[in-house]
Amino acid sequence: MLVSERRYRSWRSRPISRRERTDMKVLAYIREQYRLSLGSYGRPRMTMALKEVGLDVGERRVGRLMTRGAAKPTSTGSSQSARASKR
Repeated sequence: MLVSERRYRSWRSRPISRRERTDMKVLAYIREQYRLSLGSYGRPRMTMALKEVGLDVGERRVGRLMTRGAAKPTSTGSSQSARASKR
């Protein structure tokens, strides 16, 4: 797709949108909670933790931001040992 140089520069010079700013703030909380949970929080538990902090977020947004922020929950407990024994 061809875009004029003027339009491209105009797009690049725009300030960050309000949604992107709030996403960055929520992502910072997600990273902190993820670190404190030792990587065991998934999307539902992370959403509850963020709501306790006072952030108004939904599970889909948290899931999208966790994926974007590379915060992936790890398997813990008996299910991990059960999978290892099946191999």
